[in-house]
Amino acid sequence: MDWLRGLSGRLDRHERRRRELQALGVPTGPAPLTEPAPLTDLGQLSVDEQGQAVFEGLDFAGAIRAHQLWKRRLLQVMDGASDENFDIARVRRDDCCDLGRWLHGDAKRKHGGDDVFRRLLLSHQTFHETAADVLVLCQAGDVARARELVERGLYARFSVRVQGLLAQFFIERQNGGPGGPGGPG
Repeated sequence: MDWLRGLSGRLDRHERRRRELQALGVPTGPAPLTEPAPLTDLGQLSVDEQGQAVFEGLDFAGAIRAHQLWKRRLLQVMDGASDENFDIARVRRDDCCDLGRWLHGDAKRKHGGDDVFRRLLLSHQTFHETAADVLVLCQAGDVARARELVERGLYARFSVRVQGLLAQFFIERQNGGPGGPGGPG
């Protein structure tokens, strides 16, 4: 029953996070029945000489692809088709992946006052917390609840949101938006 009390505490934390995001104007309503693929065409991102969508050291297209792969990895765990041993505490941390290190590094100092950046940071944190909760549910044998989170719940919403905000942040800077060429900041 300790795992259930722990999960209940995490769900309360998700509710607090949802309210924080709503206060910032981030929509947190029900996820669509099918997860939209906002960036199946990564060609809409400008690229550098090596063909990468890079801004201030972050490969944006690579970060988007890495976060898209998480859904496949989680579904494989649910389907019993994965041998991966996840460190749930590490999955929960949002500063261990390339995007998280970038968000918590120089980018936070430079863009921390930008609304899109703040929403991206909070959404990325929620994405990692929810991915870890999916793994906890799988370990507890509650695969149906885990699948619900991935397909229609918080994980689905914040997976799409991270990808969309990341693309929005990058494109704004490429088009002279805040912190970009010709833009403020």
